[in-house]
Amino acid sequence: MNILITGVTETHINHPKRAVTTKFASIPELMRKGFGMLDCDIDHRAVKPGENLSSYDKVFVYVYPLDHNATNSQGAVYTLEKRPDAIICLDDWSFQEILSTWQEAIDVRDLVNRLWLAPLFPWGDSKKWDLKLKTYFAGILLLCMTCL
Repeated sequence: MNILITGVTETHINHPKRAVTTKFASIPELMRKGFGMLDCDIDHRAVKPGENLSSYDKVFVYVYPLDHNATNSQGAVYTLEKRPDAIICLDDWSFQEILSTWQEAIDVRDLVNRLWLAPLFPWGDSKKWDLKLKTYFAGILLLCMTCL
């Protein structure tokens, strides 16, 4: 299975200059390692607008508020537009600001109707996220089981 993992921040796109010393686990890296253990072919990288994404069986796009940390927003928006089957992923507690900051970049109604994946943040109850999403899974263990 050919899988693409991308997103908007340096961590999401596996940028070589991203902060590697942090007290937090990189959820996109854990995803890459998990799918790697299942013998999947994984591209964990930035997407350039205009490139052909049809060769991927599964596409995961990590989203984050579109602010100064969103270094690859055009690539993420392009991926979401070209791959309506892309699964949206969260890896940060700033999710309350995502939809409001993406309104000018993409039709937010399209985003909320997609499948979303999120880690189980230990401090949070997913019912209190206040994201009006159609479908989401919380928990990294569900990741490989539900997406393949």
